[in-house]
Amino acid sequence: MNPARGGRRITLIAPARHPIREPYAGGMEAFCHTLVRAVRASAQARAVILPQERPFAEQRATASLLDTAGLAVVAHDFPGPGAWPGLLGQAQSLDSNWHRWQTAGAASRAASRAAEVIRKVTEL
Repeated sequence: MNPARGGRRITLIAPARHPIREPYAGGMEAFCHTLVRAVRASAQARAVILPQERPFAEQRATASLLDTAGLAVVAHDFPGPGAWPGLLGQAQSLDSNWHRWQTAGAASRAASRAAEVIRKVTEL
């Protein structure tokens, strides 16, 4: 959606610096991740990714792949106010070929993978 053509700009801010307490630890983070991806995919939006340090470095690994593929702009440290215009400009210049994100059929693929894992676990 292009704001200049009557579209909307959406900003999602997820909890990052404050731990989510039980029984929601990890659940809120996963929910925010899923929500952001769904909104971005439906809008075919470009992204600035701010990966956090995690025990298994999964956010940095994902950000590195997205950056290498030219699918997102990555800032490894939280940008200061003066850096945002440049980052947003870089993101806006990205090609928004969303077929490369493979969002079509993603829910079915995830459900199939989950069912496969459940079958394997129950066979043990």
